[in-house]
Amino acid sequence: MDDTRREIITDVSVLIGALIVLFYVIPTYIDLEQEYDLASLSPAFFPKIATWLIAGLTSLHLLIIARRKESLGPVEGEEWLSSGEQWKALACCLAIIVYFFLMKVIGFIASTILILAFLFWFQGVKKPMKVALTSIMVTAGLYLFFLYVMKVHFPKGVLFE
Repeated sequence: MDDTRREIITDVSVLIGALIVLFYVIPTYIDLEQEYDLASLSPAFFPKIATWLIAGLTSLHLLIIARRKESLGPVEGEEWLSSGEQWKALACCLAIIVYFFLMKVIGFIASTILILAFLFWFQGVKKPMKVALTSIMVTAGLYLFFLYVMKVHFPKGVLFE
């Protein structure tokens, strides 16, 4: 698979993820019951801005790829994705869907560590210590950033409440 196809798959995945965050995660997990005089005081303000920025930049990148591909013209006999790559992409999408449901049961921290470890392993990172440390560090960084900087509380999960 060429780099352009990988870019398109990544962009579409990120765009779908951003839309899920905008229209499901933020309204579901950020308490918006209180009315704020300024929209910037709402706990959802910065997550929405960041997610809209990610969605916009991803869409812009998709447009740039389309224009670049259009100028190059079609390549004869080129397969879009091999069957193995299609299954890999589908498995990663299903893992993300399972992640959202898992987050409600075991909470953000445990589910994020598990999904990151699975995705690293699935993409070929085979060193267990590297997978574990990276998953834990990324999860801790995200958790601390959103808790202390953005003032957003993540779900603890039904098992830990």
